[in-house]
Amino acid sequence: MHEMVSARRVGKGCVVALFGDRVYVVRVGELAKIKGLGVINTSMLEGKEFGDRVKIGEKEYTILPPSIQDMYSSLQRKSQIITAKDAAFIAYLCDIRPGSLVVEGGIGTGAMCIYLAAHVRPDGMVYSYDIRKDMIDVAMANIKRYGLEKYVVVKNADITTGIDEKDVDAVVLDIPEPWSAVDKAYASLRTGGYLCSYVPTMNQAEDCADAMREVGFCDVKCYELLLREIVARKGRTRPSFDMLGHTGYIITGRKISP
Repeated sequence: MHEMVSARRVGKGCVVALFGDRVYVVRVGELAKIKGLGVINTSMLEGKEFGDRVKIGEKEYTILPPSIQDMYSSLQRKSQIITAKDAAFIAYLCDIRPGSLVVEGGIGTGAMCIYLAAHVRPDGMVYSYDIRKDMIDVAMANIKRYGLEKYVVVKNADITTGIDEKDVDAVVLDIPEPWSAVDKAYASLRTGGYLCSYVPTMNQAEDCADAMREVGFCDVKCYELLLREIVARKGRTRPSFDMLGHTGYIITGRKISP
């Protein structure tokens, strides 16, 4: 069962997903301001069981344990995020698993950090660097909202000037000039560790890949993921008209020397 869910019965402080026309993730016992529903007192959910239906306003919702997909879809956003398709591929490329130690450069709204934290628990940790205190505040609110704060250490610092952590398993960069942090990432990684950078333009991808090769990263590759949903209906299955096209380029490499 989901780590934030210790039993089938919902208790105070439990994080749950309200599944209906949309999915809303709330922490039970707190006032939740939800677009389209207004302010709701989530204490009304205490004592309910997962699978129960509740009426909020004129709509009905099913109470469920929250998935990572639910968290991603209900983030409070102040900036563009690394999309779920890219976050999942980054986690795969960097071999993120329970117990991994990961450094992140650029926390933004906290989307990638949440994805990483959900994968490294219960014994791993994510160390996230960001120079903007306002973004850190938004990100931490999201991270705490989903009960993942004990797996995250946030530093209001510039990752391009240095990384404190050593022998980490992976470094993930989502900053304007990732090539400025490539050498710091190399020094921070254990032998066999991975660096992954996320950038919106090809010029940035080129500069980052060149910098990675120069400092000694091997197997440097660049990817772009295009995701298309298929609308499956008997006798009329077709591709969705709403295709998620270009979001960013993912550059990855591995440290193979001490």
